[in-house]
Amino acid sequence: GGGEGGGGEGRQLQTQQLQALQTNEREMAEREAGITSIQRAVNDVSEIFQDLALLVNEQGTQIDNIQTNIETAAASTTRGVRELVRADASQRRQRKRTCCLMMCVLVIILIIVLAIAIH
Repeated sequence: GGGEGGGGEGRQLQTQQLQALQTNEREMAEREAGITSIQRAVNDVSEIFQDLALLVNEQGTQIDNIQTNIETAAASTTRGVRELVRADASQRRQRKRTCCLMMCVLVIILIIVLAIAIH
């Protein structure tokens, strides 16, 4: 009868070992799934940072373009103001010349009219 009792203990030990092995396998599978999940999350974060770097680079280029456009506009505005000042001065000179010419013409007409009236 003692041999059978030892067989029951052996089976119980095997069952415990099998359960422990299954538990270990489950824990390993869970850890592996956790590691895979972390790996995916790290890859996602890496992609986000790469996209962010690309956006920052593109925005930097756009800011450079905006700055260049502002500088060009400022230079064009300065040149435009200079041209307007020159045009205004030229127009004033032209008006003075026109007034002088009209006065000369009036004086000549007046001399002619006086010369005719005297004769």
